[in-house]
Amino acid sequence: MTPQRSQREKAAILLVAMLSVFPLPYILPHGAVTFSVFVVPIILAAAAGATVARSIFGETLLFSIAPIQPHSLAEMPAIVLLGLAAGTASALFVAVQARALRVRSGLPFTRIAIGGLISALAILAVPEAMGVGYDSLNAALIVTFAPSALV
Repeated sequence: MTPQRSQREKAAILLVAMLSVFPLPYILPHGAVTFSVFVVPIILAAAAGATVARSIFGETLLFSIAPIQPHSLAEMPAIVLLGLAAGTASALFVAVQARALRVRSGLPFTRIAIGGLISALAILAVPEAMGVGYDSLNAALIVTFAPSALV
């Protein structure tokens, strides 16, 4: 059984863990340096964010999700197709973003205005897209609106 730690002890442990990562690029080989420079800060940021959120909001859950149990291996092809669709969508997003960055025509104000117009039209069409999205995500998790609304 693990001992109960105070918030101060937890913060001290997190701080020591974060500080212990900084000398890694100087002592480790190239692959580990890449890992420590790009992956470790993300992990530390997630841990720091979780610590701050728990210290402010307590142990309450933001979303309540019922446990999901797989029923059979027959669901596996659908899961694989979903993964392929998500990967394809992300590759398409990266390609569109790279193309958009190459477009340099017009004044910067024009590009900003066009981006604002597209965002405004999207928000008018789908008001749930505005804001952080906690309400929409919670509604999707408890299935209170149609799955087509997620697209």
